[in-house]
Amino acid sequence: MFKASSTNLRHMVFAFLSDDDLAISLLKSLEEHYELILFGGVVRDYVVSSSITPRDIDIVLVGANKYLFEIERNACFKDRIRRNSFGGFKIFCESSVFDIWNINDTWAFKEKLVEPSIENLLRTVYLNIDAYAYSLTKQVFIDNCNSRKLPATIDIVLQQNPNLLLNFIRAFALSRKYQIEFSDNFKRAIIREIHNANSSGSFISALIKEQERHLNETAVTLSEISELVTEIQEFELELMSKC
Repeated sequence: MFKASSTNLRHMVFAFLSDDDLAISLLKSLEEHYELILFGGVVRDYVVSSSITPRDIDIVLVGANKYLFEIERNACFKDRIRRNSFGGFKIFCESSVFDIWNINDTWAFKEKLVEPSIENLLRTVYLNIDAYAYSLTKQVFIDNCNSRKLPATIDIVLQQNPNLLLNFIRAFALSRKYQIEFSDNFKRAIIREIHNANSSGSFISALIKEQERHLNETAVTLSEISELVTEIQEFELELMSKC
């Protein structure tokens, strides 16, 4: 790990949240008990553009303290908190949404697919474009992730994942957002899932349902999904023609 250069990401996060007193209070109270690791999109956006406009903010807690679960009983968060899939909480503050969990509850660590450590957080993601982390507490990037900028292609880091369809939706959205193509490896993963769904139509329908179930916005439209799936199927035909 190394000291962050240029604009300080910690300062930017607190400035972004400055009008959300509940969010500021939450972060400061958590930081009394844990090291806070910003994970994923917030860090990626900063690395790419030196700005942040997060929909959700993912925070991994490092430490054995049980304080996180006291928040559930805090009157300030009544009707603003629910359990997330990581064994932690999704917390709806005044203008910000946080997904917060303990590092040991990270799915790949619990499944013993990756050795638990702060640095190895970057090896637990499905998509390489999500492999960004920053210690908000120590003000350092994890494993030189800020030197990589964006990957040349969207690829798979860890094959196993409990939310494949949601990751596909995110990959489609990020490909459009950053104008990054998919790696051949990722295309093959999509092809496998199309075959598992028995048809491209069934696969696209499953993606749309997954997006509606998990996201509060349309990250990718039906026409965009259909176009990307068609492109990937053309890649499959090219592969078959070479056999």
